[in-house]
Amino acid sequence: MKLRKGYLMLEIIVSVTIIGIIFFISTPIMKRSSMEFDSLIYEFKSDLRTVSTKSMNSTDSYIILMKKNSYSIYKNNKKIKDKKFHSGYYILSSKKRIEYFDTSRLGAPDRGMSIYMFDSKEEELERITIMIGSGRIMSYREDYLDKDMKKVIDHFMEEN
Repeated sequence: MKLRKGYLMLEIIVSVTIIGIIFFISTPIMKRSSMEFDSLIYEFKSDLRTVSTKSMNSTDSYIILMKKNSYSIYKNNKKIKDKKFHSGYYILSSKKRIEYFDTSRLGAPDRGMSIYMFDSKEEELERITIMIGSGRIMSYREDYLDKDMKKVIDHFMEEN
């Protein structure tokens, strides 16, 4: 009897299946909620930067009104964007509006501020800071479970 060299189709299928299972298990699994929250933060920061850029050397006035679970953008008192969040996502800020009336050449609003975006499902917190003078927008994660930060967020949640 002659020995055949090579692999059977069944052996190849089993090998590819095992490699696929190992690959699937080893890839990081991201939570959908976390990705949705990150997307929401990115969109809000993008809108802030867009308004800042459009207000540079412009006679148009821009206002961003923030509510607990939505925000609206106005140009010369006419609404140009309205964004509502899914349940569980919140904007928390002591100031409810950002005004771009008398902006500098840099497109900075008249004052700096911090805005918190909160995901109550995953208990994730992002702090978005608009720097005074430059209008630069920075953000970073905060530790929601930190004792002092939890008090601040709970206060904002009760207030709204």
